[in-house]
Amino acid sequence: MRKFLLLLTAAFYFITATAQVADADVSIAKQLIAKNGAVIGLSAEDQQNALVSSSYKTADGLQMVYLQQSYLGIPVYNQLQVLAFRNDKVVSNAGGRIPDIQKSVKGNNGMPAVSVVEALQTALADAKATALEAAVPIYVSTDGRKFEFGQLGATTENIKADLLWYPIEGKS
Repeated sequence: MRKFLLLLTAAFYFITATAQVADADVSIAKQLIAKNGAVIGLSAEDQQNALVSSSYKTADGLQMVYLQQSYLGIPVYNQLQVLAFRNDKVVSNAGGRIPDIQKSVKGNNGMPAVSVVEALQTALADAKATALEAAVPIYVSTDGRKFEFGQLGATTENIKADLLWYPIEGKS
């Protein structure tokens, strides 16, 4: 029992220390992005709307930053930039983003055109799956942008839904 308690305490401190390192990496990433915004091609508004999804330092000293585009605090599907920095300078910039996204978004309020339940029912129909239970969320995030449903008799795992902007080619 004593060994278990010691192991549990060590695990708690390890998880806490790891979380603090991740926060530090995000802070470093934001500083690098602000310093190199023009080289990366990010306006001040783009920088403010960007989400650092991951950041870490490689064994050979590169600071890697994964930058998710967002608009109105909502991530934009498949718009990710992968940046590499050495000595505070950009050495690699891959991926993409939608320039001037605010000009492409109708309404600009961030409210979805369909409810999460309607979206779930459409997704199940597209997958040719049938829900055997009512689609009632068992979890909703405080900002109302992430939902979790049970398995609904249609899957082996809980169904999750996140609010995202989904770009449609040729639409504005």
